[in-house]
Amino acid sequence: MADAIDPVLLLDACRQGQPAARRAASGQLGGFLLRVAAERLRSKPDLAEQAEDCAQEALVAIWRKLEAGGGPDRPERFLSWSAAVVVHKVYDLLRRQGYGRPAAASLAVDPIPERVRRVPRAAQLSLEALGADSADSGPRRRLPDPSALDPEAEAGEREAFAALLVGVREHARLSEDSKRVLGEGFLDERDDDELARSLGTSRANVHVIRSRNLAKLRGDTAWMARLRRFYEG
Repeated sequence: MADAIDPVLLLDACRQGQPAARRAASGQLGGFLLRVAAERLRSKPDLAEQAEDCAQEALVAIWRKLEAGGGPDRPERFLSWSAAVVVHKVYDLLRRQGYGRPAAASLAVDPIPERVRRVPRAAQLSLEALGADSADSGPRRRLPDPSALDPEAEAGEREAFAALLVGVREHARLSEDSKRVLGEGFLDERDDDELARSLGTSRANVHVIRSRNLAKLRGDTAWMARLRRFYEG
C-alpha cells in the first residue's frame, strides 16, 4: 500500500520547492488525482480510460491556481481541495457524456428530479451506529443535483465528498478491498452485488467487510467529523 501523503509538505513543495522537488511533487499530486478520478469512474467502464485526462486537466488547473496565489484556506486541506478540483472535472465529463443534467431544451418540458443520495438508517439516528446492515434501505436524504447548485454550494458539496473519499483512500488501516467496499458502496452507493462480482466474493462477505471497516472508521474522529459535515451540511 502506498504511503499516506502529507498534504502540508506536498503543498509546500508545490509552492516553494526547488525545480526537482516541484517535479516530484507534481508526480505525487498527479498520481493522487488519478486515483480519485479512477475511483469516481470505476462504476462506468466506458469512461474509465478518461480518468487520466481528468487528472491531467485538474493538475494543470491546480498549478495555475497555486501560481496565481490561490489554494486551500488551510494547508492541511490541500488534498481534499485538490480532490474537489478533479471531482469537478469528472462531473464535467459525466455531463458531457449524458450522465448529468439534461439539455436546457428538455428541462423546459420535463425538469430533472432531485438526485437522491441514500443515507443509511444509522446515519439518520446516530453516527456512532454507522455500519449496521438492514434489508430496508432506511430514510433518504434528498440533495439537489450538483448542476442545479449555486457555485459556492456546488464547490462545498464537491469538497465535502472529496474529503470523505480521500479519508477512505488514504486510510492506513484499510485494505484495498476495504477501500473499494467503502468508497464505491457506502459513499458512492454502488450495488453490493456489483461489488461482490468485481471483488470475486459473495454479497455476504461485502457486508462483513463493510461492517468491520466502518467499525475502524468509527474510531477515527477526524473521518467521523467529515462524515457528520457531509450528511448534516
